[in-house]
Amino acid sequence: MIIKNDYTPTFLIEPKENDVAIFNNLVKLDKGNLICIAARPGMGKTSLTLHMALEYTKKCDKTIYIFSTDLCSMEIYERMIGSLAEIDTYHMRIRSFSAEDKDKITKASDSLKNMNIIIDDTTGLNERQIIDRSDTLNNLGLVVIDSLQYVNCSHKMKFSTQEI
Repeated sequence: MIIKNDYTPTFLIEPKENDVAIFNNLVKLDKGNLICIAARPGMGKTSLTLHMALEYTKKCDKTIYIFSTDLCSMEIYERMIGSLAEIDTYHMRIRSFSAEDKDKITKASDSLKNMNIIIDDTTGLNERQIIDRSDTLNNLGLVVIDSLQYVNCSHKMKFSTQEI
């Protein structure tokens, strides 16, 4: 995943007591930064990134553009609702909700509708297409690409690190 930010430094998530060291070094976005988040499958990269994007748009009132080549836009939307409602991903996936959870989901959905979020799940995009689509937006603050491995490079490089 890549996060490209065009805004002043912003701390997105208030750290919990035992997470202070991690968040002091991780969750600070500076203008023009490119941040890659990498881990094994199923470790929560997408969840972390979506949560960060939601916090960013709440605090900065900027548009975020999410390119998802791995999940469809509805799956991204549902994950964002789960994050806003603070409902476990497992319960969101199996649709097992208490009455309280349903209220939280309704509030989260209403809140999400008022945020400037664009989700693009077009497959087979290359880096030029992503840049062109992002450049058409006013008030753009954050671009998220999930998963980088599925983005086509418009010209082949010798090493994959050069393509990034």
